Amino acid sequence: MALQRVDPRPRIEFYVRQGLVPRMPSEQALAEVARRNTMAAGPVERIRYYVRNPREIFPGGKPVLQSNAEVYEQGTRAGRDVADERPSPERDARGIDRLLIHAFKFSPLRFGAQTLYNPWNVVPTTGLEIPAKYLIAHLLHTPHPTALWDVQVLHPDPGALDDLERGIEACAAGRWVRWRLFRAMAPRPGYFEYLASLVQRVRRFDYPETPAGLDPTYDNLVLYLNAAAELT
Repeated sequence: MALQRVDPRPRIEFYVRQGLVPRMPSEQALAEVARRNTMAAGPVERIRYYVRNPREIFPGGKPVLQSNAEVYEQGTRAGRDVADERPSPERDARGIDRLLIHAFKFSPLRFGAQTLYNPWNVVPTTGLEIPAKYLIAHLLHTPHPTALWDVQVLHPDPGALDDLERGIEACAAGRWVRWRLFRAMAPRPGYFEYLASLVQRVRRFDYPETPAGLDPTYDNLVLYLNAAAELT
C-alpha cells in the first residue's frame, strides 16, 4: 500500500508569506535541493555527526545519559563521561518501563517499533510530504540531537504544534501503552523538556543555532528553502 503523502507547497508558502523565504521555489529547484539532502548532504552530515558523537547512535544505552540540552547546545564533551552526574530515566524507571527501556536498546526491535508508528521511517525524504501525525510520532519516539527541522515542517499545519505539545505531555505522563513505548524509545534525560521549549521557540520564529558538526542548510528548513529559492 502506498504511503499517504501531503502536498508540500502549502508548507513552503507559509514561510514565503512570513517573509522568511523570498519566493516560492520552482519544482525543479525543490527537486534539486531534495536530491542533495536525501541522497548526499543530509545523510553525510548526519554520519559525520555520529562519527564525532558515537554516544548518539544508541538512544537508551548507558553512554547516552547526557541531557538533551548538553547534546544540543554544547555537543559531546570529548574524553569526559558525565553519565553518573545526573538523573537517569533508566535508573529511575520501574517495572514495565524499565523493561521497555532495556528492550529498546536492541536496535532492530527499536527500529521495528518506530516504523510501526511511522512507516515513513524507511523512506528517504526531506519530511515536507510526510503527514503531521507521522512526523509527531517520529519526534516523540526518536531522540534528536536537534529537532528544529521537523518542528519547522509541522509549524504551517493548523493545530500540528498543539498536537505535538499534547504528545509531549502524554509521553511525560506515560499513562497509556503508546506513550510509554515512545518514552522508552526516547529515554534521554531532558528530551521532552527540550522538545517543549523548541516548540515555543519555533512558534516565535526564534530558531536556535545549528549544533557544531551539522550543516545549517540541512538542519534549518528556512535556510534550506532559501537555497532552493536561490536556485530558482
